[in-house]
Amino acid sequence: MSGKRFRVPKVDVSLSDAEVAVTQTRQFQRLFHLKQLGLAYLVYPAATHTRGAHSIQCLLEASRILAALGIAEADAEDVRMAALLHDIGHIPFSHTLEDEHSVFPKHDRPERLKSSIDLLLADLPSEHHARVEVAVPILHALSSDDESTQNWKSDVVGNTVCADLLAYIAADAACTGIEKRPGYYRIYEYFTRESDRLCIRLTKGGLRNDIVSAIMDLLDMRYALTERVIFHHAKCTASAMLARAVQLCGVVEDSSLLRMGDEGFLTHLEDLARSLQSPEGRGALNLVNGLLCRRLYQRIFKVGREARESWDHSRRQDAFCSKWRDPAEVAALLEQTEDTLDLPRGSLVMWCPQAKAGMKLARAKVVWDSADGLQGPIELRADRVKQQFPGVWKRVETIEDQYRDLWTFWIGLDRRFAHRAAAVVRSLEDQVGIRCDEVFEETYLYGIPGYRENVNRGRRVSEVWHAMEPKVEEMLVQQSAYDGQQHTDDAVIRKAIAAAATQASPTRPKKSDDQVKMFASEEKPKSEPSDNSSGEKK
Repeated sequence: MSGKRFRVPKVDVSLSDAEVAVTQTRQFQRLFHLKQLGLAYLVYPAATHTRGAHSIQCLLEASRILAALGIAEADAEDVRMAALLHDIGHIPFSHTLEDEHSVFPKHDRPERLKSSIDLLLADLPSEHHARVEVAVPILHALSSDDESTQNWKSDVVGNTVCADLLAYIAADAACTGIEKRPGYYRIYEYFTRESDRLCIRLTKGGLRNDIVSAIMDLLDMRYALTERVIFHHAKCTASAMLARAVQLCGVVEDSSLLRMGDEGFLTHLEDLARSLQSPEGRGALNLVNGLLCRRLYQRIFKVGREARESWDHSRRQDAFCSKWRDPAEVAALLEQTEDTLDLPRGSLVMWCPQAKAGMKLARAKVVWDSADGLQGPIELRADRVKQQFPGVWKRVETIEDQYRDLWTFWIGLDRRFAHRAAAVVRSLEDQVGIRCDEVFEETYLYGIPGYRENVNRGRRVSEVWHAMEPKVEEMLVQQSAYDGQQHTDDAVIRKAIAAAATQASPTRPKKSDDQVKMFASEEKPKSEPSDNSSGEKK
């Protein structure tokens, strides 16, 4: 195979003439301006590796899997090209804006892919067009939820245990300093094609513990990345700040985003915010400046997995995430809280991950030998695996439980208004319907000056308010029946509760006019500044 060799960490990657030509287009070179881990560099300064380098490493891993399957690279040029182009549809900060916050639709949907490929073909010599076009069906299969469109080729590039995963997991760990040694090198020996799918064979004269350990190594490394990078609280806050800035600016997805890198997008967002001349524009500008200067918002409200599941129990499964991953619901909550507490627009941000984030690896397809012949393909976490290999299934279940426990809902506040944290927390508890995590509150929020006293006082007032509301409403209904007038609208109810609360609270006796005058006459006038610099009494 003619072409060139590209050097990635510790290894050379050979590319054909057509593959080299693809890398020499403006659309592919743009990938070198998109960070693989988005805003994680604000937490891990070395996490600046790019999607361009990752795409070349993905091609390398695809070629290794093809060799393990005994497939000549000349017979799988479409797989290699798909591996090289699997990220071509990414826009700046795509995982933040599409997966984490649903501000924009997914990057791998058909229309985005078509626009990206069209831009690439316009810059690619025509003799190489056919090589790109044969890879497009694989790229479409990667984005489809319909398993009937997927086969071993799409599995090699980007399904569960695939070239994409094997390329990014080691690079991400190295660039973030996560001390996890990749122990999955044996996995290549157990890749196999069965029923037109890429599978992992668990047996070779019985269950092979080394392949089970290789799978567990991958699951463990993926968990560590999710825990320490994807769900790191500062990275979550930064992601939420970017998403709120984009929403406040009213940015819409169009083809111009496919021509931008990360820095270009932030500059575009900053310019757009300046041009708005509105509370939304000023809020977005403050958020963008916070990212550029690394002045991240302070987390003030937390909900954990157990509280979320308890909230869901009285509604429906995943109701909490469905509600607070809806951009319209998020905007309504944050804006109402800001308006109620007289905070500038953009003072609050929210992070709400998917309920089942990070567990894709457990769906890897496996096969095994038995007296009745080859079993599978079947997902690693399926009941049949549990019956045949209970120890393997238990280890997978344990990691899945750990993934579920990582789920955390955050709301962050501009640090300029940290002294208002107690009022914000009280308001959010009423609107979201869940109390802020008590351990987080006691170990973190109580460190904010005045927070403990203010939030406890506010909660007592809220408890009295909610206790009195039904009684007052009943009295007003009776009053309406007596005089025929309407007394049950919310404004009247709240006014009556406030009046009742005032009457119920102990008050000091009001001073008479003579007492007020006497008190005023006894006040001493303020003394002029003294020139006695020594501080001695005169």
